[in-house]
Amino acid sequence: MAAACAFVGITTLDVIQRVSERPRWGKKSVADSVELAAGGPATNAAVTCAWLRGSAWLIGAVGSHAAAGPVVADLSEHGVLVHDCAQEGWVLPVASAIVEPDGERTVVSTGALGTDGPRLTDAARAAL
Repeated sequence: MAAACAFVGITTLDVIQRVSERPRWGKKSVADSVELAAGGPATNAAVTCAWLRGSAWLIGAVGSHAAAGPVVADLSEHGVLVHDCAQEGWVLPVASAIVEPDGERTVVSTGALGTDGPRLTDAARAAL
């Protein structure tokens, strides 16, 4: 029997750009590849659970902002069920990662600090 797990936490849109060498500050660089992925600690745990053939529920704020589309598609592709508890006007945080061939990375993110919400709604509490 597969494990059923619920994960609660922040969800982000991760923009991952792979480069062959570290970009110089103040200069334009060309990435070797770019990937859009759902991110955030709870989100990554939910994807891992689904990959291990578990039943994974992600409870968090995704919303309907333009950044949410690629996140919803990525989670669906990985078999993660989403309980969206975003309040109206929620803007999904975006994290941009520049990744070098050896895995060294630099991340710039809007993060969740300084945001006002989301708060756990009655529907989200019921899903727990």
